[in-house]
Amino acid sequence: ISRDYNHLLCDVDVNGLKVGNVLIDNGCRYMVLHSELALLLDASFVPFDSSLWTSLDVRHGYCEGYLAQGLVFNIGHTAYAVDTVEISDRRSIFRKSNIRAIIGRDFFENYVVELDFKNNIMIFGNQLPAKTDDYLAIPMEPCGGPHLTMLRVIKVDGFKQKNGRPMQARLCLDLGCGETSY
Repeated sequence: ISRDYNHLLCDVDVNGLKVGNVLIDNGCRYMVLHSELALLLDASFVPFDSSLWTSLDVRHGYCEGYLAQGLVFNIGHTAYAVDTVEISDRRSIFRKSNIRAIIGRDFFENYVVELDFKNNIMIFGNQLPAKTDDYLAIPMEPCGGPHLTMLRVIKVDGFKQKNGRPMQARLCLDLGCGETSY
């Protein structure tokens, strides 16, 4: 956890290069590399047509999409071959901190990920752990919106409007967003 408690970070090995301060962000579309880091890696990157990305993505500079060949993130004892990556130095997260890469949603779609805050570790695997009998399953639904197609939200009751009427909120857990969202 970052010093300001707003980010979850880990160390990885990317193509043999040790990289610290890698952000864990399930709300980010793909793995992201800072442009300076991408130049140091023995991998090839071919730009893809990002015209299908939304104007919001383009406005925020999230449209640097590449197909990667020979790019492997070693996270713990697991080698994760990355085939799609964003390369950028414009993301606000890179400007505010010493983060050089982001582990994005594609990782969460391929592994079952458990965050153990008490022991400050991330556990991931290909199947649910045996202790899931103690977990509470919460139904999720698509977030909606063209740039949020794969994100999921949960409905939460118990909120009230200013006039006192009850309302339901749709909440998205975005591990990389260190600020309150709507």
